[in-house]
Amino acid sequence: MCRELSQFYCLNGYGDASIHTSQLHNDIAASVSLDYEEQANVLIRAELEARFEGYIQHVWRRINFFDDEQQEARCCDRQVDKYIIFGQERLHLTPTEYFEKLTDYHNEMNKPLNYISAMWNPRSCINIITEVGFGPGGLQPFAGSVNPGFKFAFPPLPEVQPRAFSYRRITSQLNFHWFKHQIMCRDQPWICAAGTEGSGDTSGQFEPKSSDELDELNESRTNDKNELRKHRRLLYSYEFGSTTRRHHYKNSHCRR
Repeated sequence: MCRELSQFYCLNGYGDASIHTSQLHNDIAASVSLDYEEQANVLIRAELEARFEGYIQHVWRRINFFDDEQQEARCCDRQVDKYIIFGQERLHLTPTEYFEKLTDYHNEMNKPLNYISAMWNPRSCINIITEVGFGPGGLQPFAGSVNPGFKFAFPPLPEVQPRAFSYRRITSQLNFHWFKHQIMCRDQPWICAAGTEGSGDTSGQFEPKSSDELDELNESRTNDKNELRKHRRLLYSYEFGSTTRRHHYKNSHCRR
């Protein structure tokens, strides 16, 4: 459904390694039956939901925070569910912390490629990328129907020059800087107004403005290193529309 919502990409969210699409639907569906009174006070949960919705309701379109099961783009029930499941319950992030993770585009050096899902296309002899993730923890085993040894490429995207990525050098070639400037900023140009790490320029970022939010933000920055040690496979997950179907690997005309 991502292709119906954006010609370029959709943001799945920020979380641990289980946030990729194959588990995302089951986790959110299962949340309906969870007994939250055994985990935390219901009033606290309601307050967290309201606070995150207050942040995200004004910017979800600008960061392509769409839900891939929706027939049309809307906010904010599913977006709040993703925060509660992947942000609050699993990573113990406050609404401000999770919102900051979703909207931090300038810190490119701390977002190496760590997840790829792709489908093998025998006609073009290439692995078509359907989902990527960036963050610490190292590259996970490829998901989908990847044919080992063959190059990767994104599906055709408007105004994006086609590029094939080496199977063995994918982490160095497909980095967050390239993804941000070649794909994200085609759809959301304001993102490239954000400064990069070391530039001192943070224009284009969303910043909380109230004193309470600033205090909470300062506390979250203090705890960032501890969180990264605790969760070594955090990732930003992005999805792409694709009509590619799964195929077997046996294709006599394809050569590595």
